[in-house]
Amino acid sequence: GALKAEAEKFLFNKQFLFGDLRPAKSVFETAGNAPDEARAAIGQHHDLVTPLHACMIAACIANGGVMMEPKLLLSVSGDTGEVFRFAPTVLAKPMSDTGELKRMMLSVVRSGTGTAAAIKGYKVAGKTGTAQVQNSDGSISNDAWFVGFIDDAKHPIAVAVVMEKSGSGGSKAAPAAQKVLKKALALGY
Repeated sequence: GALKAEAEKFLFNKQFLFGDLRPAKSVFETAGNAPDEARAAIGQHHDLVTPLHACMIAACIANGGVMMEPKLLLSVSGDTGEVFRFAPTVLAKPMSDTGELKRMMLSVVRSGTGTAAAIKGYKVAGKTGTAQVQNSDGSISNDAWFVGFIDDAKHPIAVAVVMEKSGSGGSKAAPAAQKVLKKALALGY
């Protein structure tokens, strides 16, 4: 009940129909018993989230609880300069106060499992994850995750990194996220 309702505020179980892309639906299922409900609460059971949706959630936290529609393009330019700039579109406002969550995510990168995502001179916030996935032969592999953002109004960059069958989020995905964020900063975002 309540856990599913909270997930749906963040647009789980909704098919996105954006004008320029159509990602798969992220799914949060409620379980019929307490152990499955507990597994669902930590992202196990039958929960599924796309990397794009995870990035949208990280950006929502950075943006004070306002979730924006992702765009493949920022603008279109020609020989005479910018021809068209895409307008931002609000999708949802699932949170009214992200301060405590943002502080926890900053702590993850400052002194927790996500220290490999830190960038000198910037406040990077994030969350690592290690998702267990069952292979076709029945064995288990770990997908490494990192979602996060730079907490800086001049550089509003959010990222989601998933590295399939590669290990833990802190040791594999966080360093990759740092590289992506550094490159985005170098490109002027």
